[in-house]
Amino acid sequence: MRRLKFILTMAFASVFLVGCAAKRAVIDDSWTKKPSKVKVVFTEPLVANLDDLQDDLPDYVNNFSDWYKAQLEYNLLSQSSGVRYAVQKISRDYVRIDPAPVENENIKVPRVTEMDNSADIYLVLDDIWIGRTTKMGTCSNGMTTYSCPQNYFTAKGIYAFYDVSSGRRVGYGDYESNSGYTFVVSLSDWESIIEKTVDTILDNTPITQ
Repeated sequence: MRRLKFILTMAFASVFLVGCAAKRAVIDDSWTKKPSKVKVVFTEPLVANLDDLQDDLPDYVNNFSDWYKAQLEYNLLSQSSGVRYAVQKISRDYVRIDPAPVENENIKVPRVTEMDNSADIYLVLDDIWIGRTTKMGTCSNGMTTYSCPQNYFTAKGIYAFYDVSSGRRVGYGDYESNSGYTFVVSLSDWESIIEKTVDTILDNTPITQ
């Protein structure tokens, strides 16, 4: 049975929740040309809490990747111009992981085993995790502020860009997109973390020129 969601009021303390996104990324200096066609491939996202999925996206409990694909397409188009996208879910069987350096350590970087020539750039998304997280933040009781745990709805993953003509990797990284919530997760939190994910991945790439 679907959980009932209540709108609650906190009488004595307020929590300041800020939605944010973070990433570690490398973009090749030689990648300067804006692509006209981008193929985006992603593996099945892992949703940590199925109750949240049932509550907020009941029509996608058994086909969440369809909703995720549509959200990727919408945000890619809305956050860039002059680029045609093809978005497709693929099996992890077609993805390999390579180590690559960023900020003095190696991270996992995905690549596909083969690319077709239907696009100028491939964007590969893997290890997609969506769920609730908790971080320490700042609360207030109206008189003083103090440290307290804060709740976030979070999307994490790894990604890489590849130039199709050369097969060369031209960008890669990992990301964490957060939407703060006080009591319950809502549909807007799901939408927010996908919007922030796309914004984070496209940041500082020629795609946004």
